[in-house]
Amino acid sequence: MNHVALMCAILWLGVFISTGAVSDSHWAFQRLQRPPPPAIVDDEQMRTVIDRFVMADLAARGLAFNPEAEREVLIRRVSFDLTGLSPTVKEIAQFLADQKPGAYSRMVERYLASPRYGERWGGRWLDTAGYADSNGYFFADTDRPLAWRYRDYVIASFNADKPFDQFVVEQLAGDELAGQSGWSLKGKVTPRHVELLTATHFLRNAQDGTDSSDGNPDERRTDKRKALEGTQRIIGSAMLGLKLQCARCHEHKFEPVSHHEYYQLQSILYPAFNIEEWVYPKNRFVYAALPAEQSDWNMETKKLDARAAQLKREFDEQSRKDTPDQKKKRKAKLDAAIKAVNAKRSPRPGKIAWVSDGSAKAPEVFRLKRGNYKSPGEAVQPNVP
Repeated sequence: MNHVALMCAILWLGVFISTGAVSDSHWAFQRLQRPPPPAIVDDEQMRTVIDRFVMADLAARGLAFNPEAEREVLIRRVSFDLTGLSPTVKEIAQFLADQKPGAYSRMVERYLASPRYGERWGGRWLDTAGYADSNGYFFADTDRPLAWRYRDYVIASFNADKPFDQFVVEQLAGDELAGQSGWSLKGKVTPRHVELLTATHFLRNAQDGTDSSDGNPDERRTDKRKALEGTQRIIGSAMLGLKLQCARCHEHKFEPVSHHEYYQLQSILYPAFNIEEWVYPKNRFVYAALPAEQSDWNMETKKLDARAAQLKREFDEQSRKDTPDQKKKRKAKLDAAIKAVNAKRSPRPGKIAWVSDGSAKAPEVFRLKRGNYKSPGEAVQPNVP
């Protein structure tokens, strides 16, 4: 993705979240505030600041805290909440046996450190990002065989406590960041490069039926537009708290994004989703294998190539004196042997489904009057809302 996309990621985070420079009253643009905790009469039951807010609300309704839960109940609640699984017998026994101060906090930390934590809570982001293992195109739905890489990237990010701003920028411009850290199509690949390239799959989570679209040219063009617009919609809902799709056709009284701004944002994404030079999902990938993976695969391929060549030489030598019928039978055996050799071949390693610019030069993008694909208006420049 070009430098404009990286600018987009940084500006969204910097302007909308950090500085509070946006004066719009829309809820999604408001800075988080830490309200003063309410005063509570029974202060002995308060263990955290949050308890004060809960108690104040309960007291207003004439209610109070329930009796403290048994330890077996506490660990079940924490385990289900943080991992989605019930605690094991061993985990329950460990918590019950820990009678020292801070036992509850230590139990919580153990579940936060569990790999199951990322699987449980990473799933929330995958839902927000529109993750799916197929392209979502009606009855001609096709698989996304490499989508699991993005799923694992999200899970690993949660388990690593990755800062949210870093998490966002990687998904919007991971290819740009990989290039800045020394990655190239013919260069040495590091685990960090793989991580960054995989992160860009966020931008291809929208429904995309262009691999299966078989209608007339106008219908195929519409399918491409829908995939691009779906990507915009996910960016708006996942990262800005906005529903952007209405602004495609008109100004919206509930969403502070103008019709013109919608197409400025689209202009940022257009180099990667160029309608005129469309890259179909099945072709939107890159190979970025780690050195050890590539070396092992090269060695395996070399051995299998040598075995296939040996079988062909043996056939040539043995079939010189054969009759036509004998040669035909021997050829059938050779074909079967070559097929068995090829069955042992592994796919080329390091294949990653990604999103990146189709060309160095950004194409011109036009505002569509009333969102009509056949009614282009003035040209727009890439910019954030």
